[in-house]
Amino acid sequence: MGKLSNAKKLVKAEKFSIEGMFANGMTIAEISKSLDRDKELVKGYIDSMTKDADKPRESEDVNNNGAAVMTEAISQRIDTIRDNIPSRKHPAIHVINEQKKN
Repeated sequence: MGKLSNAKKLVKAEKFSIEGMFANGMTIAEISKSLDRDKELVKGYIDSMTKDADKPRESEDVNNNGAAVMTEAISQRIDTIRDNIPSRKHPAIHVINEQKKN
């Protein structure tokens, strides 16, 4: 693969390539050779990438258990909408083998 950029910064395509190659277990030397980029540039991006992954996110919409966070206003709005939905009992649905109690 030829050089994607002669610039001292990585282009978006190179960053995605580095992320994918690194995730697949390639070494920095292999990645830099594959992209024909300086090892220090690749190492710097990988270091910043792993540093960003370790940072705690301050504004998450999901807590650590995977449950969505809902505000009181949205909860009330959903309750109001739910109260206004007409009943959807379908007359064609019935229970098979229902036993009669005598």
